Amino acid sequence: MSHLAASTPYVFQRRNTFYFRFTFSRIISKLVGKRELRYSLRTGYRQSAVRRAMGMVVQVERFVWQLQKDKAMHQLSTQHLQALLDQHLRSTLNLYEDQRIVANQPLTPAEVENAGLVWDFLAKDTQ
Repeated sequence: MSHLAASTPYVFQRRNTFYFRFTFSRIISKLVGKRELRYSLRTGYRQSAVRRAMGMVVQVERFVWQLQKDKAMHQLSTQHLQALLDQHLRSTLNLYEDQRIVANQPLTPAEVENAGLVWDFLAKDTQ
């Protein structure tokens, strides 16, 4: 196992895509209605995945902190809490793409290759 893999407990790879995984404590999981979260990081490249996962960890930790601090949030349904958390995490993922577009950064060769793999998969899937 590489040093990078050992130091990124929130990232795992399945096939050519990296995913974010966060496990809640038992107390928080009862409030949220889930034991863990899993989201695609929308990349096949470890360095990008780690950067995105760290942003997501910050969002989850903020959410948990707010949930612990604000007892009024305990009155929300698990579905409402899940929707709020999902919204925060999806906006975090979208932020990475938005920043790249706003900065007018061209796709890296790795991103071009990743996009090509997606298109190949979609083409095969529609046949």
